[in-house]
Amino acid sequence: MSWLTRTAVWICAAVSVTPATASEARTHLEERVEAYEQAIERCEQQVRGRALPGDALLEQLRQYELKQVRVFLIARAQQLESQCERPELTELSYAIGMLKRLDLSEKTAERVKAVEDLLYTPSPWRFRERYESLPESMRKALESEAYFQDPFDGVATLEATLEE
Repeated sequence: MSWLTRTAVWICAAVSVTPATASEARTHLEERVEAYEQAIERCEQQVRGRALPGDALLEQLRQYELKQVRVFLIARAQQLESQCERPELTELSYAIGMLKRLDLSEKTAERVKAVEDLLYTPSPWRFRERYESLPESMRKALESEAYFQDPFDGVATLEATLEE
């Protein structure tokens, strides 16, 4: 399929799923928000269902400076939760982008703006910057551990690290 054909198919698909009325737009936004909220809950349940890391991994964490461990645990936990929620967030972001192109009622436009304000904060970037400032050898060593491949409770893990 040529680039032009793929682009035309994508545009047709995008137009066909774009809500036509203010009511449909509001409903579409609310459905995407609800799906995202369910994703957040699903990912939080995953976190709550995880046991703390074993003693060997806690001991490995204790080999690093406390400040570095704190940054690693909190930022990595946030990254993994974000990855868990990403499909629904992507759909919500796409819906917001499409809805912003429509002539929305004032009420719906306010809802879109409120959702945007909640979703698009600088916090994840700040976490990422601090995470990237950690020694690369530390990040690579800890990221390679199976425990840090799935969402986990960074605060509880930090507290467990502090216990001896």
